[in-house]
Amino acid sequence: MSVGRTEKSTMKTQRIAPVAWLVCACLVAAVAPSGAQTTPKKSTGATSPAPTLDPTSAARDRWLAEGDRLKQEGKYDAASEAYLKADKARPNDPAVLARRADLELRRGNPRDAITLYGRTLALQPGYYDFRIGLARALAADGRFEASIAEWEGILESHPVDYLALLGAAQT
Repeated sequence: MSVGRTEKSTMKTQRIAPVAWLVCACLVAAVAPSGAQTTPKKSTGATSPAPTLDPTSAARDRWLAEGDRLKQEGKYDAASEAYLKADKARPNDPAVLARRADLELRRGNPRDAITLYGRTLALQPGYYDFRIGLARALAADGRFEASIAEWEGILESHPVDYLALLGAAQT
């Protein structure tokens, strides 16, 4: 007995439908309003003083932008140098450490990435993007149980996050 073309299509749709529904549900939950206040706050009439310019922040921003540009061009060694200069301008800045970790993971150095993500998370515990980077780095290093534990922790705090669901499934 041969299976007809429409029957094959129906069988395939039945297999894909639950996955498609899950992805759609995750996307809707990510975009749907979470009940946050949508009315703007009223002005109290008080003005805040103008922010002071921090030269270390300006230097850090310049080096981060340079590192990002170089990374986009595939010049990883030069990007690493730029990120290190940003780190010297503002030591222990989570944004700098995270970019260095991302670059190390891209360069194929998951252990260095894990160390940098660890430092980043020590400065900003539980920060979502850093936790995802750590989970990916752990998997790249072959530490699958630790990676899965990290993905599960992310899913506990973000239960309908499609990136976390996908990451956990791929690990």
